[in-house]
Amino acid sequence: MEWKYLHTLALAEHMQYHQGDVEWISPLPGFDGPSLVFKVSLEEDTAIEHIDKLLPDLKSGVLPKIWFIPPSSKPANLTTILASKGFRDLSDPENPEWGMALDLAKIHNLPLSNPRINIHRVTSSSEFALWIDVVNEALHGWPMLDQTYHEFWLSRSELSFYLAYLDGVPIATSAAIQTGNQASIEFVSTLQQYRNQGAASALCLKTLHDLHNKGVHTATLRASHEANALYTKLGFKPYFQTVVMSFEDPGEH
Repeated sequence: MEWKYLHTLALAEHMQYHQGDVEWISPLPGFDGPSLVFKVSLEEDTAIEHIDKLLPDLKSGVLPKIWFIPPSSKPANLTTILASKGFRDLSDPENPEWGMALDLAKIHNLPLSNPRINIHRVTSSSEFALWIDVVNEALHGWPMLDQTYHEFWLSRSELSFYLAYLDGVPIATSAAIQTGNQASIEFVSTLQQYRNQGAASALCLKTLHDLHNKGVHTATLRASHEANALYTKLGFKPYFQTVVMSFEDPGEH
């Protein structure tokens, strides 16, 4: 499910998706957007040679320098190979981030911690604009999403978006991407000044219950270190540690 989120980002008209043994997304020239490799599937006996051939594109910026390494990556020693070619592991062993999953038959019916929080399923253009503003400020810290390029998401049946209000103020977001009887939880964010008031928990519960009602059996997500406790409380269990590596050209130092 870790690829579905990135495939969804790549659907925007200002983005491009590169398919092959090494897959990545990046913005078209002249546009801003996420740029990262998210799937690597190489034969063990030719992996080093393949990576060597990619080095010129890495150094020139044609190929993204940020690589997400999910557990399905091949070969098994990919991180070791990348480290030998100038990549640095960005993972923090003291503060691990996890890929987590939840059997929706075991949803915890936890009460909302703040009755003043109201949750809306986002369906209108005006509310989607508010959703984007919160995501960009609370989650990304820069305008990664743009209503011009992403509003078409509202017409996609596999996507659902939620916005939490506190006393009428939009403060937090969540979303889900459904694929058959599985779904991933994405874009969980809360504006900094409104954190620790139960908004994220309430949003996740609403999202999970809606997915369960639509026949989804399993929900997955990628948890930041700060959110591990929240998702564990909701019943999610860790299945793999997230690994992110960054290429650092020795010639730039």
